[in-house]
Amino acid sequence: MDATALAAQALAATGRQAKAQAGLGWLTAHQGADGGFAATGAATANANSTGLAAQALLSAGRLGAGLKAWSYLTKLQLGCAAAPADRGAVAYDGTGFNAATAPRATTQAVLGLAGTGLAELTAHGSRPAAPALACPNGS
Repeated sequence: MDATALAAQALAATGRQAKAQAGLGWLTAHQGADGGFAATGAATANANSTGLAAQALLSAGRLGAGLKAWSYLTKLQLGCAAAPADRGAVAYDGTGFNAATAPRATTQAVLGLAGTGLAELTAHGSRPAAPALACPNGS
């Protein structure tokens, strides 16, 4: 799953559109009903594979499948109910938040949540500090 998502983006960036579309079609065919993507050989979807697949799909304009994956990721992202240090992090899967798997899950999920392809990523607009989630009542 992950390799196909990355390869489809690389193929598109180098002008090999037919091959990129074939990879994107394969991804779409393997998307779960919940919008998530499972790693090859795994039964359940996870934020890592879904983040990379969402990035590939959204950046290629496959909005139906891409937004379905994006929605899956948003359900795994921690909000204001989480401990302040964990807010914004993404759980690896639907079994709950685990601080040991969150750094990688969040890193790959952010790519899908942003929807910007690898070839288009830049530092434009970046800030040196991490943004803070605005929660009601400042909690």
